[in-house]
Amino acid sequence: MLNNSLQNIASFQSQNADIIDLLARLFHLKGNPYKPYKPMEFLFRKDQPVNTVLKTGRQVSKTTTVIIQHILQCATIDYFTALCVTPLESQALRLSSLFIRPILDESLIPRILPLISRQALTYTLRNNSSIILSYAHDDPERTRGVPGDKLHVDEAQDMNIKFIPIIHAALSASKYQWSIYTGTPKTHNNTLQYLWLQSSQDEWATKCTHCGHWNIASLEHDLEKMIGPYRDDISLENPATICAKCQKIINPADGGWVSAIPDRFDHFVGLHIPQVIIPRIYGDKLGWSQLLAKQKGMYSTTPADFCREVLGEASDVSAKLLTLKELQDVATLGRKDEIERIKNSLRAYNFTT
Repeated sequence: MLNNSLQNIASFQSQNADIIDLLARLFHLKGNPYKPYKPMEFLFRKDQPVNTVLKTGRQVSKTTTVIIQHILQCATIDYFTALCVTPLESQALRLSSLFIRPILDESLIPRILPLISRQALTYTLRNNSSIILSYAHDDPERTRGVPGDKLHVDEAQDMNIKFIPIIHAALSASKYQWSIYTGTPKTHNNTLQYLWLQSSQDEWATKCTHCGHWNIASLEHDLEKMIGPYRDDISLENPATICAKCQKIINPADGGWVSAIPDRFDHFVGLHIPQVIIPRIYGDKLGWSQLLAKQKGMYSTTPADFCREVLGEASDVSAKLLTLKELQDVATLGRKDEIERIKNSLRAYNFTT
């Protein structure tokens, strides 16, 4: 069976259910068979979108899953090149040493299709397919001259938006021209958020088996209300997540993706993946207790930090409008003649605030 694994992988496009089992056979992480989290299974489906953006919380396995996707595509398509670009050189080296190298070391892929080159930033299989890493924090020019079939921009929130067209031009001669952008959002004014707004903006939706309410895991809808209290019986069978309407237990594993803008789904898919819908969090007592602790401000976690790092939502620095009473309380001009002088001086200005 394993001797024919690559042929089976190549036909996974017509056998989406089989690929999950095959992934567990081909890949191991720290000795355990690899199985993508349910929301991540989308990345191994039959009809790959041309463009994908993953807007996620921290530590939801996005990088691991995308790297395994790269390796599968390189193993099943001859002369295929996946170009991975990060903002910083240190991030590219970390991607190589902490993700690509360990995944390949524990995978059966190199045994079936040996590596003919294994350098710090380049991995090439015997079928002449490669994963090439680069960086473009200050200059996108170093990505020129690297023809690619697939572009992966990691930590996209820190990438200069002006560099994206230059980096993407590496795909111009490919018949695939796939691109995937991944990262954890910061403010509303960054590259990741800009790409998200161009996408289908898919959210994970879970139907409550008790009241029938569809729980949509975004701040705009039900995400905060899906965060249930700590319980001693939290497990994969008894998740910590609850229905936003009736407050009874719901299981995100039973959910699926729904598009805010369905017309964009075939061309540019956007997936929002908060920690709340990840089994390692909602099905684990320690994982959930840590999430609740951060929600309450532990580890100096601000509401904006919790929003970005845990919920995978963009958040700007907290601000609110000042009231007239608040302005009066801090006013220091008490002399009436001084106030009148200031009022009279306003006539000299075309615009005042």
